[in-house]
Amino acid sequence: ERGHGNPVLRLGPGSYTLQFRRSGDSAREHRFRIFALAEAAVDFVPGTIVDDTLDGARETHVYRFDAVAGERYYLDYISYRGYSDATYRLIDAQGNQVWGGYDWPNDREMAAFSIGGSYYLLVEGRIVNTVATSDYSFNLHQLVDISASLTVGETVSGTFDQPGQRAIYRFSLTEARQLLFDALAPNNANPDIYWSLSGPRGTEISSRRFYGSESHELGGTSPLLDLIAGDYTLTLDPPNTQSGAFSFRLLDIANATHFDGNTTVHGTLDPSNTTAIYTFDATTGTRYYLDQQGLSVSTDRLSWRLFDPLGNQVFGPLHFNDVDLFTVPQDGRYTLIVEGRIWETQYVATVDYHFRLLEITDDFADIVPGESYGLVQHFRPGPLGQALDLDSLRHAEVPDSDDIDQTGSLTLEAWFKVDAYASTWQALFYKGNGNSNQRTYTLWLNNNGYLHLSSGNNANHTISTAAGSISTNRWYHVAAVLDRDSDTGQMKIYIDGVEAASGALNTTAASTNDNPLFIGRSPEGNPNFLGQVDDIRLWNTVRSAQQIADHKDQPLAGNEDGLVLYLKADDGTGTTLADATGRGNDA
Repeated sequence: ERGHGNPVLRLGPGSYTLQFRRSGDSAREHRFRIFALAEAAVDFVPGTIVDDTLDGARETHVYRFDAVAGERYYLDYISYRGYSDATYRLIDAQGNQVWGGYDWPNDREMAAFSIGGSYYLLVEGRIVNTVATSDYSFNLHQLVDISASLTVGETVSGTFDQPGQRAIYRFSLTEARQLLFDALAPNNANPDIYWSLSGPRGTEISSRRFYGSESHELGGTSPLLDLIAGDYTLTLDPPNTQSGAFSFRLLDIANATHFDGNTTVHGTLDPSNTTAIYTFDATTGTRYYLDQQGLSVSTDRLSWRLFDPLGNQVFGPLHFNDVDLFTVPQDGRYTLIVEGRIWETQYVATVDYHFRLLEITDDFADIVPGESYGLVQHFRPGPLGQALDLDSLRHAEVPDSDDIDQTGSLTLEAWFKVDAYASTWQALFYKGNGNSNQRTYTLWLNNNGYLHLSSGNNANHTISTAAGSISTNRWYHVAAVLDRDSDTGQMKIYIDGVEAASGALNTTAASTNDNPLFIGRSPEGNPNFLGQVDDIRLWNTVRSAQQIADHKDQPLAGNEDGLVLYLKADDGTGTTLADATGRGNDA
């Protein structure tokens, strides 16, 4: 008893002698019994509760049930008198011990039976028991596994209804494929599920946790399944007594979304813990910069990996930040995956993101002694002549002056075009000290496609245009008006001469500071603006809707009343933009 040795004696016909040998000189009382399993066994049907008592507590009870080869069972304890008052073991139809000698009351999931026939379950009272009786109850469940075929790319959902149950899915590949396992539920480490994959080459994956199948939970191990043609079996096996719902899918790299370098990719993970797959073509030695331009959650809650054309992992998992310069090692189609964390659906239903893969090329030039280099003018055609090109690494500044530090009423006008959104927020114009509640005047872009005007003095006043009012790769004229001279202050935004937003404004003067006016940059830590600006005008007066509409499409003389800054971007040289008002507010 209470050991892994088999207590069953398989004896043939004949006479036997049983001897006892005492240790020491003292007299010892002894009691025992020998019985035939088949005669002592009580028949029971799996699925019915057995509730009985060892009386006395040192005896053995035997239960018999019939099973077929290949069947699986789960022993579920229900109650017991004491943790180590009894042990149990299972004997097959040939008298072999299947398992046994374990302290009651541990549940036990059994492997598929190798032979059919009558099986015997022994409940053994321990020789050291001093109590008169020992109560126990249990149930033996026959396990019926979930069995079905699956289609690559489709979400598979199911429920484990009983402890020990498995789910077995089969699929076939007619050619070599590269797949990803995308775990969706359960979305927590406890409970969890283990999955295994086997096929023509044998075991591909052995007992990998759902929770540890992707993103940073998987770590540096590649999640890519590089499979040959053939038949496959994917098995889900929940540990211990776990039951409940599950969901997953197998994704085929061949069905990825293809994109070209230097284009902005917008995407949504729905649900938020799923995986998105992208591909792009590259040639050996090309260098890239992966530019994360927007994310609706923090960067540690999303990750990405890159695979080369052979399926080797180039990098990952990396938090969803920018990825600095990397060089592709060979020609072909590369796969970039965006992975949601398995637990993300506990917090948000979906995750929005966008990024841009920038192809980096170096500029080479011959150096001539005595000439200056690096002062390249960055201008492009704009609505009114040339426009200043801001590539997210470059911005402009107008030094502080009385003209620039406008704390009362003002009108700020410009033409602008967005190439891509570098983050959720990026400043188009910023005059302030870096404190979000002490902005003199600021005009922002949000990656949901709207403008945001902000001004205040320890209390921020803001208005925003409608989401989607600003698109990328299109020129817009904007006019931001702050009116502190009227009885009730007002702030307005005009887009292409039409009022797009308005709201109340405190007539108290805005915060003053000696910082410059930033164009395309914010000292609050936001990424720089990525796009072009043209014909920047700052007035110390409130311009009317009619004045804005009448003059937005034509150059000014520069000496108009109230005009304190006019950057045309047509006569800039080197790193300087000339102020066309003659007031010296060059950028």
